[in-house]
Amino acid sequence: NSAASFTKSTSVTLSLSATGRGGRTVTGYYLSTSESTPSDSASEWVSVTPAASYSESVSYALAAGDGSKTLYVWFKNDLGVISNPASATITLDQTIPTATIETPTTSPTYPSSSSSISLSGTASDSGSGINNVYYSYDGGGAVMPKQPILGLLGQSAVFLLQTKVTS
Repeated sequence: NSAASFTKSTSVTLSLSATGRGGRTVTGYYLSTSESTPSDSASEWVSVTPAASYSESVSYALAAGDGSKTLYVWFKNDLGVISNPASATITLDQTIPTATIETPTTSPTYPSSSSSISLSGTASDSGSGINNVYYSYDGGGAVMPKQPILGLLGQSAVFLLQTKVTS
């Protein structure tokens, strides 16, 4: 997935490449989550058009469940010789981050006649972490934290707190 550390999707794209040695051609690859070297007759080998140099992007479906996922790939040549494995690790993070407003209140409403209020709260994500926190009011556009919201005197406003994870 373009060397990403995190993904929210179980579908990833792997960039595979191999070069045959000593005039040999690459004839197949084998993808696995196990680091055990496959036999050259395993049914999971994917045949490719024999070539001295092979390169392709392939889709792979990660197993469900948040956490670190390591994939291994082996290549074999026209003599059935299997390469050493190459590996890549990515963290699957499908858990939605949480965000709460804590002050001036944790109540769903906060009546105020002030022309400005200060909000504070928390945002957390147990997987990839929080990259940004945005809030908006009354359906207005996203506003970055610590920017004033003007013109609310005598009006009611509904605030929406939204997070963006690192991935």
